Amino acid sequence: MKNHQQPTSHTAGMDNSTIWQIVPDLLLHMNADGVFLGYNQPQNMKLYLPPDEFINKNIKDLFSEYIADNAIKKIKKTLYTDTIRYFHYHIIIDGRKEYFEARFVKYNDNEVLVIIRDITDITNMKKKLDFLSNHDSLTKAFNRNYFDEVMSNFKKENRKSPFGLMICDIDSLKLINDSMGHSMGDKLIKSAAKILFSCLVEGDSLFRIGGDEFVIISIKQDMSELEKKIKQSIESYNKLYSNMYLSVSLGWQLFTDKNSIQKIFDSADNNMYKEKLYNTPIVREIIINNILSILEKADFLKYDNITLLKYLLKIYASKLHLSSSIIGQLDKLTTVHNIGLIGISKNTLAKKFLPSEKEQIELRRHCEIGFRILNMSTKYSDVADYILKHHENWDGSGYPLGLFGEEIPLICRIFRLADDFHAMLLMESLVSGQAYESLAAKIENASGSLYDPYLAANFLLTIKQNKDGILSVLKTETINKSAENDL
Repeated sequence: MKNHQQPTSHTAGMDNSTIWQIVPDLLLHMNADGVFLGYNQPQNMKLYLPPDEFINKNIKDLFSEYIADNAIKKIKKTLYTDTIRYFHYHIIIDGRKEYFEARFVKYNDNEVLVIIRDITDITNMKKKLDFLSNHDSLTKAFNRNYFDEVMSNFKKENRKSPFGLMICDIDSLKLINDSMGHSMGDKLIKSAAKILFSCLVEGDSLFRIGGDEFVIISIKQDMSELEKKIKQSIESYNKLYSNMYLSVSLGWQLFTDKNSIQKIFDSADNNMYKEKLYNTPIVREIIINNILSILEKADFLKYDNITLLKYLLKIYASKLHLSSSIIGQLDKLTTVHNIGLIGISKNTLAKKFLPSEKEQIELRRHCEIGFRILNMSTKYSDVADYILKHHENWDGSGYPLGLFGEEIPLICRIFRLADDFHAMLLMESLVSGQAYESLAAKIENASGSLYDPYLAANFLLTIKQNKDGILSVLKTETINKSAENDL
């Protein structure tokens, strides 16, 4: 209330009895016509109007027609029946909606006491609890429980009026969760919900009935037009957020009185799955390509150069006389070997110094993350197992499985040598310019522990025989990287 007076008692024709002093609510003294005769203001409640603006004034002159008419009706019923009457209302105070409960109590044959209690906090809490009980906390769409309740009511009503039911399922959400984490998956879910909400009209309802699944019930829209509107909105979204690709499979069915509500839902669900079967492999490859594009631009991969790594593997494969099949798989592995890093926190990846033990454990998860991502890919699933095992050591001290010797796939043993040496070259050229031969010595010293001894011996011959070519590629790539950074 706007007035800041201390607790006050002002009555016309009333004694200032003790009850007026101790009641914690606002007390108003009114006659049968709705005229304010007196008041008592508690310490914890401000008055809506200063006393001189409402004492001896009629409620009709001060409040809205709705409040005034209802208050007078309650006064007359209270006087006539001699029973307590209740009225709930709200008013805007300082731009905020405030809620109140008014209790009307007979005072004499022509007058009542009105006990006003501020119930704003209680009302807002109830509204919040009611909202949470029926809504999904992440997207603000109606939740599964409420959807089941609506469907149940439809069945009970034997509904005849037309409506359409559309099922909307986010494609490859698991891939996003496995690769970029559940927080990123939640962002995609919220984006999908925002788009779906934007396509609704008055009378439509949106429900989230599963982790990646929504339902729209519409009583007005042409469902084919709604489908077109949603797909256009998703297309616009993907142009703005190309690195966070969104695809939603849609399936809908119109109500007919020949089919049960359950059959309508099942039909829409089947239509959605037909689209999902087509979408899923395409969406997975788009997401994986987006991840690779993100990693290609990442600052934390400065000790990674695909051109140099491919050159080392090319000359090494020639030395080993590898088959075209193995060479093809090595080429794929080169492209995607760091894909699991997308699931590692940027703080850990950005460490300039040796990560802590906890951070090392997190960092090692990139093999498992990469394995899960590529297992969902049609294009790269054949190298998923190699991604899992490309950090295993010959002596069994590697991760994540601790494989020993020839338990480690041949392709992983070959790749590990080239990958480690290419990282050493990049690191030393950027940091200290250490001699090429000393890097080769590191490989030799780790033969039999980190590396397969036979393969290590052949790799050492390869890098000694091709020193000029390797350093030429390194120099060219360092210049290119520097030019890119300047841009």
